[in-house]
Amino acid sequence: MLSCLTIECFFKSATKYDLPSFIEKCFDTINPGIDYIPNWHIDLIADRLQAAEKGKIKRLIINIPPRYLKSLCVNIAWSAWLLGHNPTRRVISASYSQAIATKHSLDTRLIIESNWYQKTFPETIITHDQNEKDKFITTKRGFRLATSVGGSLTGEGGDFLIIDDPHNPVNIMSRIARDAKRGFRLATSVGGSLTGEGGDFLIIDDPHNPVNIMSRI
Repeated sequence: MLSCLTIECFFKSATKYDLPSFIEKCFDTINPGIDYIPNWHIDLIADRLQAAEKGKIKRLIINIPPRYLKSLCVNIAWSAWLLGHNPTRRVISASYSQAIATKHSLDTRLIIESNWYQKTFPETIITHDQNEKDKFITTKRGFRLATSVGGSLTGEGGDFLIIDDPHNPVNIMSRIARDAKRGFRLATSVGGSLTGEGGDFLIIDDPHNPVNIMSRI
C-alpha cells in the first residue's frame, strides 16, 4: 500500500516535471470550485511550450478561440513554470489592456506564492521590496513584467516575450488602433531590446478576429 508520503512525492514530481499536470494545478489555484476539464489541445500547447523553453522553438504562434484556457496555459501557468525551473529568467507579458495584463500578473503571483508551488520550487521566492502588481522580482533577480500593447518597455529586456490578445475586440476595426498595433509589432521586431539575443517570442490570439496580427508577421 502506498503511503501518504509516497503519494505526496508523486504529485509533487508530476507538477514539477509534467507541464499539463502543472497547468491543472494552476487552474485549481486561481479557479477554486470550478472543475478542470483536460483536453488534447492543452497537452499540445504544453508540448510546444516545453520545446520553446528548451530553445527548440524561438517563435511560437498560438491561435485558439476564446475560453480554451490559452491565457492560463501560456501567460499565467507557463510564466510560473519558467520562474520555478529557473528563478533568474525574465518574462515580459503584454496584452491590449493594462487591466487584463495586471490580472494575469496577479494570477501568476498567486500561484508562485501558493504553498504547493513553494514546496515544489523552494528556490523561487519573490522579494518583499520588489513585489508589485505589474512587476515582481525573485531573489535570484528574475522577474515577470506585465504591460499593455503600445506601452513603454524602455530599459527592460527579457528572455521570454509573451503577447496575449493584442487586439481590443471593441475597437479592433479602428484604423488608429491598428496603426498602434503595427507600431508595437515594429518595436518587438527589433528583437534585442525586448527579448535579448536568443529570446523567445510568443503570440496568443483569437483566430476569428477580423484583423489578425498573425496575418501581418
